[in-house]
Amino acid sequence: MRNGYIAQILARHFSSSYQFFLVDAGSCQGIKKDMVALYCNNIVGRVAEVYPWYCKVCLITDADCKVASSVAKTPADTLTKKGLTAIALAKVGASGIHEGVNDTTRTIMRYVSHLESVDVGDAVLSSGEGLVFPKGFALGKVVAADKGELFYTITIKPILDFNTLRYCTLISKEDVA
Repeated sequence: MRNGYIAQILARHFSSSYQFFLVDAGSCQGIKKDMVALYCNNIVGRVAEVYPWYCKVCLITDADCKVASSVAKTPADTLTKKGLTAIALAKVGASGIHEGVNDTTRTIMRYVSHLESVDVGDAVLSSGEGLVFPKGFALGKVVAADKGELFYTITIKPILDFNTLRYCTLISKEDVA
């Protein structure tokens, strides 16, 4: 990562309609819409609105947040303990779209082909195929994978505890090395 801004979380909003943070970084610090909020090697969300002295970060648990993602055939616990090295070496499998459901304890992954292999405990990583989120950052771990006629119904537990997070780093997708 070349350029990043460490921001303190000022306020949290968790409701059945929206999930976001207000952080102490805004346009005066060079923050722009669609920058990515990270904590270590995990995605927190994306900058949705920018004001002079603060910004609103839409969390990955928000229903409006969609992340192109892949299932890694590596247990999520291994990735969080070993960090970026483990993520770089993880064997990536099934692809789909990670979506929030306005619940800080679970998210879902849609459009994963029923022909792929998905197991409970597998890690879910950003694939970098979208316009906002870079490749290789952790989103969560698979807690349920039900095979349907065409697609899986996958439930994911986020890696981060959004209730206790105090800081995040704001970066542009282009600034990830």
